[in-house]
Amino acid sequence: MPPRACRSPSSGPGRAAAELSFRLQRLRWRLDVQVFANGSWQDAGSQFFAVSSTGRCAVVLQAPGRAGIQARVRTDYLYGQSGDTVNASVYGSWTYVYFSN
Repeated sequence: MPPRACRSPSSGPGRAAAELSFRLQRLRWRLDVQVFANGSWQDAGSQFFAVSSTGRCAVVLQAPGRAGIQARVRTDYLYGQSGDTVNASVYGSWTYVYFSN
């Protein structure tokens, strides 16, 4: 997104206008995936995904031709890695998924 110009609320006829240029930070969430195998949850990977301007992100998980997979997913917002150094890290709760035919 290109930088946008803003005017101070006090600008108007006979007043100096303060203009600022800024770039909106591109925030992103990390998706963690684990699968249940050999009696415990095993890490299946993590990846960052961009958040849209509406604060949403859609990810499709697929396991073509495979059934019986037990998985769990969660999203994380990580300080310094998700796009800023202002917000604290947040770890979402696990959502459980079962792949079947």
